[in-house]
Amino acid sequence: MREGNTNGLRHGHARGGKVTGEWAAWKGMRQRCLSPSHKRYPLYGGRGISVCDRWRDSFEAFLEDMGPKPSPRHSIEREDVNGNYGPDNCRWATQREQCRNQRRNRIVVYQGRTMTLAELVELTGIEHSHLRYHLAQGRSPDEAVAFIRRKQGLQSC
Repeated sequence: MREGNTNGLRHGHARGGKVTGEWAAWKGMRQRCLSPSHKRYPLYGGRGISVCDRWRDSFEAFLEDMGPKPSPRHSIEREDVNGNYGPDNCRWATQREQCRNQRRNRIVVYQGRTMTLAELVELTGIEHSHLRYHLAQGRSPDEAVAFIRRKQGLQSC
């Protein structure tokens, strides 16, 4: 795995011996996908996630496509969690945004909108455990929300 010159002379993204967040994101992405010795390789490269040819050996191309991080709180996210790293599937996102885009999330359809169960909790104000219980009983999200609201004497949204 070739990473280029990491001392900042080639890519210009090191200051005082510290690399920028963009450089760290590029390097981490490559290590997760290309280095079998990396601890997170089984979750990325090991399950077929790869880095597009344009980004694999060019930090400059990565930065050109992604642009600078909007804030230090942002990191690289793949919109399709099963898709590869590339300009058509990646964006800068906050941790909260990334938590909504994980394989382990429960996806539901409520009032015709696809969302995570956590988003349904936020939208309705109903406790997560109540919704989870009623979904486990075989109710659809619409039925669960209506049932819980009837029991609580609340109106549907």
